[in-house]
Amino acid sequence: MPGLDMIDAFIGLIFVYLTLSLIVTAFGEAVSQRKNLRGDTLETAIKKLLGDDLAKNFYASHQIEALKTPKGWLESKKNGNERPPSYIPDHIFCSALVDTLLQGKIQDCTSNPGKFGEALEDALENNAIEEKTRTALSNFWKAANYDVEQFLESIKQWFNDASDRLPGAFKRRIASRLFIIGFFVAAALNANSISMYKQLTDDPELRSEERRVGKECRSRWSP
Repeated sequence: MPGLDMIDAFIGLIFVYLTLSLIVTAFGEAVSQRKNLRGDTLETAIKKLLGDDLAKNFYASHQIEALKTPKGWLESKKNGNERPPSYIPDHIFCSALVDTLLQGKIQDCTSNPGKFGEALEDALENNAIEEKTRTALSNFWKAANYDVEQFLESIKQWFNDASDRLPGAFKRRIASRLFIIGFFVAAALNANSISMYKQLTDDPELRSEERRVGKECRSRWSP
């Protein structure tokens, strides 16, 4: 029946493009891993929070160095032999940032609020820190009423608020790459919708094979 043949053809097209989308997603994930897009996106967000100079020192801290992974043999070694981490827990971010600001004196200062406040104020005055970052950290310290633990919690929340925007930034970066990959996959496989539709409607054996594969997939993956 012509109507049923048309439905079979449309189902076949859906199946083909679903398969192609999975192929493109797999290639996109491979590119993401190869380029460390998640790590680069996180690093960009941290640079916006801390400024370039402080972020550079932050990434050189031993806490962050421990999270870095070696680059693959195909990756460029232009910026070193290690990848920046794609994920940083909030407590490690907080510890690394304060340790960077206090130049390794965090253990000596955390138990003494007065000493911690003096060291923090000296760090904010003497280090090459962008004004917005200096203002934010100074406000956190004042809002915490000079309580070290509350100050550290404010830094964690500051980082978490910035991290909440990372998935959207990553999706925007990967979207253009997925479009390009999809274009080349469709061109390489000659994924012409009109041609495939005509083949499916004109070839009953092809539609029969399509139904057989569909039933096999349903029986294999149905709960």
